[in-house]
Amino acid sequence: MKKDLTDKGLRKAMQEPMPYRLPSNFTFRTMQKVEEAVRRKEQKQERWMLISLVAASVCLLVAGALTLHIYWGKEMVETFSSLEQSFARLDLLSSPYWMLSVLFFILMGFDYWMRRTYYKRHRSSE
Repeated sequence: MKKDLTDKGLRKAMQEPMPYRLPSNFTFRTMQKVEEAVRRKEQKQERWMLISLVAASVCLLVAGALTLHIYWGKEMVETFSSLEQSFARLDLLSSPYWMLSVLFFILMGFDYWMRRTYYKRHRSSE
């Protein structure tokens, strides 16, 4: 008698769908979450690396400027004042460097436009 009750309970449990069954894409979703966590960690490390690189660069620039000011401050002031006087006497519109500087900015704008269109085109094709 006891055996019949146990068998009926087992049969009933086997016929019902299991509520704890894993979905078919469980592994795929788990791997996606793991990859997402790894990507976030890498982005955080890259952000800190960029911040530390900028901080180190600023410190090096300040240290270099202070060194130049301490050792050659007076000479640099005299040199820049003489350069300022010589530029005051120079007519920039008649200089060939004026046209070269205008050409430089035109070409830089063209380069920026070309790069922007290139990256837009290749980003949309992915």
